Amino acid sequence: MRAYNFMGVSLTALMLGLSQAHAAATVNCAPTAAASGPATVPAGTTMFTCGLIAAGVAQTYPAQSVTLPAFTLTGNVVAPTAFSISTPANGATETGSFVVTGVAGSNWTNIAAFDASWNKLDSTDVSPSKSNGAFSLNIDQLSTLATGSNTVHISAFSASTNAPGQPWAGTENDLSLAFNYQPGGGGVNGACGSANGVATSTKPTTGLCSAGTATAVSGTGPWTWSCNGSGSGGSNAACNAPLQTSGGQPVGNPAPGHTWTSTFDDEFTNESSLDTSKWACGPLGFVENNIPANGMSCSNVSFSGGYLQLSLPSASSGAQICSSDNSGDCPTLPSSGHSLKQGEFVEFKAYFPANGSGQIYNWSGVWVSGNPWPAGGEYDIAEVGAGALTTTYHNSSGSIGGNSGIAGNWGNAWHTFGFWRAANQGGTSYVYYDGVQVASYTANDTGVGQALLATNGYSTGSICNCGGPVLTGPSGNVNLAYVRAWRY
Repeated sequence: MRAYNFMGVSLTALMLGLSQAHAAATVNCAPTAAASGPATVPAGTTMFTCGLIAAGVAQTYPAQSVTLPAFTLTGNVVAPTAFSISTPANGATETGSFVVTGVAGSNWTNIAAFDASWNKLDSTDVSPSKSNGAFSLNIDQLSTLATGSNTVHISAFSASTNAPGQPWAGTENDLSLAFNYQPGGGGVNGACGSANGVATSTKPTTGLCSAGTATAVSGTGPWTWSCNGSGSGGSNAACNAPLQTSGGQPVGNPAPGHTWTSTFDDEFTNESSLDTSKWACGPLGFVENNIPANGMSCSNVSFSGGYLQLSLPSASSGAQICSSDNSGDCPTLPSSGHSLKQGEFVEFKAYFPANGSGQIYNWSGVWVSGNPWPAGGEYDIAEVGAGALTTTYHNSSGSIGGNSGIAGNWGNAWHTFGFWRAANQGGTSYVYYDGVQVASYTANDTGVGQALLATNGYSTGSICNCGGPVLTGPSGNVNLAYVRAWRY
C-alpha cells in the first residue's frame, strides 16, 4: 500500500494522530476500490476506511471515513482482482523446470500451478508483491507431464473466509497456458504438414509443416522441402508433393459443374528417357524451313530437373515429339499414343525461353494436327511468331488467326496452354492460356483424331513470319512438365 499525502498531512501522521487520541486502540485502515486504478480521483471520494478497535475488547467501533481532496494516483497501481501471465509465451517449448511470471492484484494471496488433471506442478506457492502485484512461480514438479503438448493451469487464490484450521473457502481465478514439454533438453523434431504427399498442379504454399521450420519449396513438380527441427537432437523431416496426374482437372476448369476424365497423361517428373509407347521423335514428314526432316533428332530430346527438354543445338538441328501418326509428321506410331478426339481437352505445361525484351526464341510451339493436312485440321495452340506467342487454326479453307501475339508475358516462366476441341463440325473450339480463354474457332475439318505435338525449331522467315530471335544451346531449350488430355 502506498503512502498518500492530503492537505499537507501524511496518512501515516493521521493514523498516529488517531492512535494518540485513542491510546487504548489500534487503527486499521484499508483502501477502498477507488484507490486501485491509475486515475485522477474526484474530490469527495472515500479513499481509505479506518476502523477503531480497542485492544483486548470484543467490541466493534463504527468505521471512520477519511475524505481526501482531488489528487492523482501515480505509479504501477494494480486492480485488486487483476490476474495475468507475462511469461513464458503460449506454446513455448520447455525442457525442464521453468518459471511463470505475471501480475496479480491485492485480492489474491496465493499463486499455484496445476497440470491438466489438476496435479500440483509447483513445490512452493507464492504471493504477489504488495508494491506492484508481480509474482514469479517456479514450475518444478514435472513428473505427471507427458512429452509434447501440455497445459498448465496457473491459479490465484484469495484469503480464506473460514477461521484458521478450517477448510479453505474463498475466491479462485484460473489461467491456462499451453507449452511443449521436451524433457532432458531434447530438441523439437520437424514434421511434415498436410501438403506432404498430396498431388497438386501448382507449388504448395500452405500446410508445409506441422512442426519445425519449413525451408523453401523447390522443384517444378514434384516439389520438395524440409521441416527443420530445433534444439539438441531435433531431427529434420523431408517432405514432398507430387505433380497432379490423371484425375485432376484442367487449369481453370473450362466446364464448371462437369467432371473431366483422363484420356492421356504423361508426367515427365520421374523419366530419364522418352516413353516411346506414348511418343515418337526424330525425322519428320515435312521440312521446317531450313531444318531438313532428318534434322529433327531424338538426340535433342532429353530430361533434366523433372521435365522434358527440346533442344536446338544448331540452325539445322532441332527437336519434336508427337503422340500419333495422324498428323503425318510422326516417323513411327507409338503403341499407346493418343489422338485428340472431338470434344476432348489437351493441356501442355511448358516453359519458353525469351530475351530481356520478352521476345521468345526460335520457332517453337505446342499444337495438334490431323491427317491428311490441312483437311484434318491443325490448331497451333501456342506458336512463336515474330517473338510472340500466337494461336492459329489451319484447315482446307485457309488459316485463321495468328496475325498478332496473345497479350501477356509468356516467356521465361512456366505456363499452361490448353485446347478444348469442338465436339462436332460447326462447333466451337477454345484456346486457354493459364486457364483463361484467349481464342476461339468454328470447327471446319474432317473431325479425325489429331496428334499432340511439341516442337523447338528454326525459321528464316521465308515460309511465314514464324519464330523469334535464334538461340541455340541449352539456354534455348523448350521445357515440358506434363501433357494431359481429358474428356467429360
